[in-house]
Amino acid sequence: MAYQVGYRLVYCSTENDDKKGTELIRMLHKQVDGFIVTPSSGMKEEMLKLKKAKKPVVLLDRYFTDVDIPSVLVDNKNGIHSGVQLLVDKGYKRIAFIVTALEQMQMQDRLDAFKTSAKTHKLLFPELILELPFAAEEDAYEEGIKEFLSRNQDVDAIFLQRIILPYRALKYCRI
Repeated sequence: MAYQVGYRLVYCSTENDDKKGTELIRMLHKQVDGFIVTPSSGMKEEMLKLKKAKKPVVLLDRYFTDVDIPSVLVDNKNGIHSGVQLLVDKGYKRIAFIVTALEQMQMQDRLDAFKTSAKTHKLLFPELILELPFAAEEDAYEEGIKEFLSRNQDVDAIFLQRIILPYRALKYCRI
């Protein structure tokens, strides 16, 4: 649709790297009319510079609590609460939660919502939360998940918080 009204889109990935994200923003600053950014946690200053320069900017899926920049967000808290409720309604009791990138606000929101839901349903077992680093190598994800599931063999459901994690986790689940 953007093309039909005379705009062109440029897509870049920061790979959640502050330095790469900052370089991309600076490179594109004078060449684009506006930004839709999924910022890494260390890009707040760069977002403030865009705002100060009066560049239109919208944050996507992430936000900074103390910065007044419009954002489009997933309802992480209600999504997690609904997911936990669905699993509980289906009879699951030992629900594991695997999360990465806890420095990102949306991931912290998801973890907090899971803990709240788990407490509400009397499911919270701290050992059933696995925190993995965002930038881990695929083998590190696999090893972390494998070790976690071998220590917690009575897990009957898993909440995964990154698109790459389901494939890594399914290798070790009993089907």
